[in-house]
Amino acid sequence: MTIHLHIERLVVDGPLAADAMQKIESTVQGELQRLLAKGSIRPEWRHGIVLARADSAPIAAVATQADLGGQIAVRIHRLLAG
Repeated sequence: MTIHLHIERLVVDGPLAADAMQKIESTVQGELQRLLAKGSIRPEWRHGIVLARADSAPIAAVATQADLGGQIAVRIHRLLAG
């Protein structure tokens, strides 16, 4: 199965270093690829779905941008996997 996931915008509230968002985005991408490679996606979404918006509860403070990216990826995966 091929999965095409397009995230139009990822909003992170709070102060970030200049290169932090790039690190967060690359971590989200890598972690989502790893999680979705397991084939876990809601059966009803296998033929396509468009979500206008997906919100998440706040993520507690993390040590690094990679940790934050990993937490974001897990939340997105939970949404997709159900």
